[in-house]
Amino acid sequence: MLKIHFGVDNAEKRNIIHKSIISVDDFVSVIVPEQSTFEREKEIIESSASKGIFKVNITSFTRILNKLSEEIFNKKNTLNSIGEKLLFRSILEEEKDELLVFASSINKDGLYDEFSDLFKVLRNEGVSVYDLEELIEYSESISLSNRLKDIIRVYKNYIDRIKDYEFDSEAKIALFERESHKFKLFLGNSIWILGYKIFSNNELRIIKKLFNDGRDLNIVLPFKKEDKLYKIVINKFKKVLGESTFEEIYYEGTNPQNEFARAIVTSREIDSDINLSLFTAKGIYEEAELIALDILKKYNEDPSNSISDFRIITSDINKYRFVFESTFKNFGLPLFCDERKRINSLPIVKSFMALLNIFTFGFSRVNVFSFLKSFVSEEERDVLDEFENYCVENGIYREKFRKKIKDSRLETIRAKYLDLIFKFNEELEKRSSAKYFEEFIIRIFQKIKFMERFEEESAFFNDINPEVASVLISAGEHILDLLNQLSIVISEEMDFKEYSSLLKKSISDISVGVLPRYSEYVELSSIHRSYHKKCKHIYICGMDSKSIPKEFEEDILLKNSQKKHLEQLGYLIPNEYEIIRELENNSIISAISFTENSVLFSYSLSDMAGDDFSKSVYFETAEKIAEKNTKNKKVISNGQDHDYMEDYYRLDERYLKKYIIDVFKNNKGAEIDNIDKEELECLLNSLLDKRKPIRINKLDTKIVGSSTLFELYKRCPFAYYVRYLLRAKKRKRYGVEVFDIGEIYHKTVEICIRDYVEEKFDRTELEIYYKKIMDEILNNEKYEKFLDTGSNKYLIKRAYSVLGFALNLLIDQIDSSDFKPEYFEEKFEIDKDAYKITGIIDRVDVNGNKFTVIDYKSGSKKCDINKIATGIDIQLMVYLDAFKEKNNDYVGAGFYYFHLNDPKAENKKDRLKKLKFEGYWLSDETSAIEFDNRIDKDLENSLLSIRMKKGNVFSKNNKVLSLAELDKLRKYVLDSIELSVDKIQSGEIDVAPINYNNELKACEICDYKSICRFINNDMGMKYTNIDRPKEVFDELE
Repeated sequence: MLKIHFGVDNAEKRNIIHKSIISVDDFVSVIVPEQSTFEREKEIIESSASKGIFKVNITSFTRILNKLSEEIFNKKNTLNSIGEKLLFRSILEEEKDELLVFASSINKDGLYDEFSDLFKVLRNEGVSVYDLEELIEYSESISLSNRLKDIIRVYKNYIDRIKDYEFDSEAKIALFERESHKFKLFLGNSIWILGYKIFSNNELRIIKKLFNDGRDLNIVLPFKKEDKLYKIVINKFKKVLGESTFEEIYYEGTNPQNEFARAIVTSREIDSDINLSLFTAKGIYEEAELIALDILKKYNEDPSNSISDFRIITSDINKYRFVFESTFKNFGLPLFCDERKRINSLPIVKSFMALLNIFTFGFSRVNVFSFLKSFVSEEERDVLDEFENYCVENGIYREKFRKKIKDSRLETIRAKYLDLIFKFNEELEKRSSAKYFEEFIIRIFQKIKFMERFEEESAFFNDINPEVASVLISAGEHILDLLNQLSIVISEEMDFKEYSSLLKKSISDISVGVLPRYSEYVELSSIHRSYHKKCKHIYICGMDSKSIPKEFEEDILLKNSQKKHLEQLGYLIPNEYEIIRELENNSIISAISFTENSVLFSYSLSDMAGDDFSKSVYFETAEKIAEKNTKNKKVISNGQDHDYMEDYYRLDERYLKKYIIDVFKNNKGAEIDNIDKEELECLLNSLLDKRKPIRINKLDTKIVGSSTLFELYKRCPFAYYVRYLLRAKKRKRYGVEVFDIGEIYHKTVEICIRDYVEEKFDRTELEIYYKKIMDEILNNEKYEKFLDTGSNKYLIKRAYSVLGFALNLLIDQIDSSDFKPEYFEEKFEIDKDAYKITGIIDRVDVNGNKFTVIDYKSGSKKCDINKIATGIDIQLMVYLDAFKEKNNDYVGAGFYYFHLNDPKAENKKDRLKKLKFEGYWLSDETSAIEFDNRIDKDLENSLLSIRMKKGNVFSKNNKVLSLAELDKLRKYVLDSIELSVDKIQSGEIDVAPINYNNELKACEICDYKSICRFINNDMGMKYTNIDRPKEVFDELE
């Protein structure tokens, strides 16, 4: 016996149906769409007053067929829906060179579903390949003829191939028709089918079998008798069930919301008193923000509201999901997006796809770390980051991944994963059967415990993101199932590259349902997928002319006009366009019908891509209804102003700021909570002021670091914070950089000068000696990159010349000086109560109790008294004081940089001029001559740029400091350090870069500008300008 229950789908009707189900004495089976099994079971349980045994089994057509086939057939011989898609993909890949129309559509979404639906109809109707071939001569156009030729080619291959399989999705239906009486699920006599609006041919065949078995069959439809869909469904039942009679039960109940919704989808103006709001946003972020604020407002104003009383419906969840997720996160609102998740978005699945790429394309660094990053456990990820940095810095890729690493922690990661993958790669036969490849991949899974990682990841996400956890639970099984289906579908040998490509494409097709992460949440769902249920407030967004009603694309296989032509020839090809439109309208009606209190329609004038939109006909109808019935109607915004913020700005500080700026900008003269216009201007100015950073309390921490730490803090406190507190480092890339060549220069010079002073080689042996030292340095693994390319080898050749020239200059100076290098790589500490400065002085030359400090630089850093006074170049002053503090009997005579670089000049004279010592002399004329006795005889060849007048007296404008000036400078540097320490300890880390005399803009030499995103402008972000003082020592008074 069949009963059809029809009438408007609303809470009242649903409650009556659920109570009817519960009241049945016998066991009841309830068949619902797969995606709504959980929600429907929860609703039926809530409708039941009984606390005893629950005699209702919630299932779906898919579960029934799968369960039956598992009980009767061995699962390994089953071709399921995944296998069917693989079959179509395999056929199309095989035939694509011969296809006239569909070759370019192979990867289009929906193509395989269209083939499947069409071929099911053709097989059910007994249409053969020969029947289709006859149609070609009756084709109305070349387009239809070519499409039919492609369909025939694929259909013929499909019919031939499907004979090879013991079981397919079509056979499941046939099995059900033969064997359903054996299935224990149907021991009960009462069966209810709920939540469907339309039925596929396969579902109708199941219904027919249940009907013929004499079950007590009840089908609930959400239509009125005059609705188009009702007539379509009833006609299908009559066709399937023949002359059999069935009882129609009509539910009269309706509500104002239902009447309003029906008016909207039919463009009728009616009298309606529902609580309706209309919002036109400038963009989709503004649309999402308004909905979030409206939810907060209603939730705060009415204590009876719970978060689950609010629902959001959209026609394009892909367009709105990210926008709503980020917006609701900012507002602290729990949101659940009711959509299927593709498993290829999971990191662990990405890891598997990267593993396939390794076996297909080799051990590139991208493939290896794409695999490792998504696969290793949480405990190993810090070490993995170090391993990646090591590989990037040292040029480790492809076969170089085989080489052992000295660092035991990094070697553990490399050996544990990569040695194993190399071993499997050597075993892999690059051409074989799909069955071989399946077994090969499963062996890898077992060895690296891949399936266990799915369980570990699921457990990890269970508390922090149950949505991801629920997808992970089934994703591993889906991949195993896919491997099995590939083995069934593909019997011939193929390259692993082809197999891997087919496997990855098929993984991209798999999606699974998710469970909500919260017990209370705002649900965001698609009109076309949503399970409509009772709520107090509903928001239907994206009501632009392209989205609601949706612009449906025609099918890929056959256009609507072509289907009608074939229908005239006697072939009924499904044309779902009108049905889909009616289904969408019915979904809108159901969504609004279940709403108790308020409805909000919204759309955006543009999307994130900048495309413009206009309002839909549904939105226009709602506007007309609102104009006609002003009670309970509210037009929030027309998209041209921000007046609507007046109702919401108190809910969130960001909206308060937005509203204040809008009021000020438009000179509205409004008061905000008794704030007059003058106070409003102060508020606005404060909003435009620099961003105030969070203070980090460091009062109990001693500041320890080199002079560079304090120089960086002076240049920009935020850069100091990122480098020294967050310890962020710019990743070193494999390749030769300025720093690398400078390091080689530095090491070679240091060793050669020390060994020369210690008389380990003679001046005549300099060239042989420094080349030998440099070659020894280059033999270090760290510097093998210099031998990788021709250009790098040229750099080494050039380096020999540069170092030879520099070493000759330095040794000439040593030979011409009474000061002799006595200290090399001299470590020091300046230890105070609040800070400790550490460092290494490259070289200290001594003559009696006088000393000079020399620091080798590979760059072009100038020693400028003004920069020292500003605090942005204090290195040499710190070195001078540090050595003095360590050796109290000594007196500083000078401090200098010597540049180890390639001075590009045409002759020796110009090269020498660019390499002279850069710094300040601190002693008398006699000591200067002792430091380099050429200054009074051969100044041109001297490294010291000090000119003498007659009588060996310093000329004007020399870089010489008196003791009084040195004391002033020293005191200022120490005061500057102590001031920086105080600020650091009080947590001042402002984004406040300096601009020194337009010569040094801190951001231009900063590695961290992508973090702070500083832009020098008039909106509160400006450089701190520091001008060069005209009289520096007057400034230091």
